[in-house]
This record gives sequence, C-alpha cells and structure tokens, in this order.
Amino acid sequence: ELRNYCVLYQGQRKALLKRRGGANERGYSRSVATTWSSSFQQVEHNNPIAADLLRLLAFLPPGDISQEVLVAGITGLDEVLQPIAQNSLVLDDAIGELLRYSLVGRYPETKILTIHPLVQQVIKDRLDEMAQQQWTMRATQIINHVLSENLST
Repeated sequence: ELRNYCVLYQGQRKALLKRRGGANERGYSRSVATTWSSSFQQVEHNNPIAADLLRLLAFLPPGDISQEVLVAGITGLDEVLQPIAQNSLVLDDAIGELLRYSLVGRYPETKILTIHPLVQQVIKDRLDEMAQQQWTMRATQIINHVLSENLST
C-alpha cells in the first residue's frame, strides 16, 4: 500500500496535497497545501524578504542548512537577498517571520535552519515555470559560490 501511495504521490502530488484533512480543534478543515499557502501569503505580506528567503530554501537540498553558509553564498552572488547578507537583524527578522508560521525550523545554538520537503514542494508549486528556473539558478549559484570558496581556501 505504501508503494502504491508513493507512485500515486509522484503523479498526483498537487491534488493529494490539496485534499481536505480532518477537522482541527476549532472544527476547521484545511489541506496541508492550503494551510502552508495561506501562511506563505501572510509572510509575503508581512516580510517580503522572508518570503524570498523561503523561496530560496525551497530550492536548496532538504536537511540542515547553515545560516553562515547561506549568508556566505548570498554575499557572493545574489542581489535579491543582499539585505539578508548585509544585515544580521534583517536575517533574524526574516527567520523569525518564517518560524512564526512554522514554515522552517531553527536550531539557534548552531544557527542551523531546516525546512520540510513538503513545505519546499508547496512553495515550488506556487511558482510558475520561469520563477522556478530563476530560484533554481539562484540556489545553484549560491551553492557553487560556497563550494568554490571552500575549495580555494
């Protein structure tokens, strides 16, 4: 049954994520995708830089993401996210906004960010093909910059 669901998920991901879930404690029923999309809209409204940071995180490999490495990559290449690299308060505010809506996790003692793969997928699905290509290229450039810096030191 799990194998069948995995095959179904690969082919019907968007539809499955939009399915309505069970009612919560207040009696509301919302799908995972709808809940995260609603949260993302709030982030976009409250803090556009946080929304851009989340878009970037959606295109990075899932797992632990070092804030230090992220800032180093942004510093080297990315004009859209430069405010994050130039001002640690802007970064903290952006991360705080994402934490407020549980779109990312953070280990403050190690300055590691995490993002769930399903959150990544919902964010990607919200973007048109051109925007997906732009964010993919941005994430790739950041990773390449960090790797090239580490190799040259």
